[in-house]
Amino acid sequence: MTLILFALACLGGAELSHLIPAVGSGLPVIVFPAGLLVGALIVSGRREWLRLVLVAFAVAVFDPIALHGGSAPAVVALAAIMCAEAVAAAALIGRLAGPEFTLERVSHASLFIAVAASTPAVGALVAAPIVMRIAPTFSAAWLAWWLSDGLGILLTAPVVIAFAAEETRGGSPWRSWLALEALVAFVSLVAVTESVFGDLLDLSLLVPAYVLPFLLWPAMRFGPLGSTLSVFFACVIGVWNTSHGHGPFAVLSTSVGNLLLRAQGAMGMTGLSLLLLASMVAERRNALRERARLVEELQGALNEIKTLRGFIPICAWCHKVRDDEGFWQRLETYLGERTDATFSHSICPGCAETQHEAAAKSPGQEWRI
Repeated sequence: MTLILFALACLGGAELSHLIPAVGSGLPVIVFPAGLLVGALIVSGRREWLRLVLVAFAVAVFDPIALHGGSAPAVVALAAIMCAEAVAAAALIGRLAGPEFTLERVSHASLFIAVAASTPAVGALVAAPIVMRIAPTFSAAWLAWWLSDGLGILLTAPVVIAFAAEETRGGSPWRSWLALEALVAFVSLVAVTESVFGDLLDLSLLVPAYVLPFLLWPAMRFGPLGSTLSVFFACVIGVWNTSHGHGPFAVLSTSVGNLLLRAQGAMGMTGLSLLLLASMVAERRNALRERARLVEELQGALNEIKTLRGFIPICAWCHKVRDDEGFWQRLETYLGERTDATFSHSICPGCAETQHEAAAKSPGQEWRI
């Protein structure tokens, strides 16, 4: 069932990638299956990798050839490169971060961003000669592949990883009242993003910065899951409208290639910035929770410790202690009632010698030492 759901997700991601017009090179602006595969590999055990890669490869070959009439040799080669990049990215993260990889640590999020940028850049060197059939130059082909694959990993893989982390914790990601706040934040983000990038506002109000507060809201309140989902939908809406000549980037240029290049750069920087911010907030929140837990444990330990303070009246001869009510008690009784100490009676060497001498002076008296 998991593989079927993964296959359907890859097919849906592939179709979503083809819905956005290409950047002059014939490649999708964002390759969503690449991010889905990277995220699935990171959250899965090594034993599942082969099946996940085969499913993603089959979908990446089937969708362009059967549904969009792509060239079989080129599609197979590009699908293989995409899968190799995903395996390399997941293997690097697993080796450097270990099995406890999480987006709630800034170091792990930074590592993910570095891998998401570097592995497609290397893969683009292999893919560029194939893409050059529909791209004007090698550099254009390399840039098109790097941006499309890199954005796919940067925007999609964190969503898969964050969802898997919530599933591991168990239960609903948010409480009921927090879920309502998340719904309001999501609807507001979609409305504002569509208004800015869909030319629904006056030309003077088409400013991408107006979307920023609605991206910061989920990052500060809902952690990596809320932040990654918000960035994902905001980027899809922004790139979709830009590809159709709408939005603030269309004011600067009428070339579709230039428009989408600006959109890709802006969305990439927005995605990595918000991911780092959400990781910082989550890491600080976890540190505060851990601190509160330790303080509570220490407070509990202190409450269990009984201490004696002030002056304690004690007899200089028999060493009995006078309590608050004026009664004289044996020292061990007094301390046993006020502390957790337990006494066991014995005899010191000096007292033992004294008792031996007394026994020697009184032969008819028995002494037990």
